[in-house]
Amino acid sequence: MNNKNMKQLRFLKRTFITVAFFLIGEVIYSQGMPIDKTTGKVTYTGEVKIPQINKAELTDKIAIFLSGYTETRGSIGNLYVNANQTQITGIFTICATTQTKANLWYINAAFTILVTDNSCEYKITNLYAYATTASSMYGNIVKDSAIEISDGFDIHDFEKKNDNAKNAHNSITRLLADLNEFLRKI
Repeated sequence: MNNKNMKQLRFLKRTFITVAFFLIGEVIYSQGMPIDKTTGKVTYTGEVKIPQINKAELTDKIAIFLSGYTETRGSIGNLYVNANQTQITGIFTICATTQTKANLWYINAAFTILVTDNSCEYKITNLYAYATTASSMYGNIVKDSAIEISDGFDIHDFEKKNDNAKNAHNSITRLLADLNEFLRKI
């Protein structure tokens, strides 16, 4: 197989993986946030395969992407890369409230990305919800708990309580889609 055909084959593989990722995600997450059956926690997981890249280079690229990633509704905090460049960990904060209300709801979440040659696996879990009385995440915290028991979120049904769980879910899936798109272009 010549070089041009190999490039086309790699492009088709990446495109297939990307489309499958989004289709599976839509089916799994269409009604509520994904719940890990073992822990009972909201957990987002997935794997991205990137042919012909070693773990050190892949780790560097992911860390650069995440450190520069900003979104209107949130931000990523400090990133930690372990010594042998096989794991990236950190937290991010997103605002789940879209309209000004008495309480603004925020989410802190932990993420881990395990990196090997040619692939990475991500996991976002330990979502922690808190509400502030001011128009800033640094206002007075009036309510705080794990998202699974928070009265500001219905993680099982996006249409029941308010838009907080749906907005948080959309921000998380947008981050993952942006990361996937970035990795697809490597």
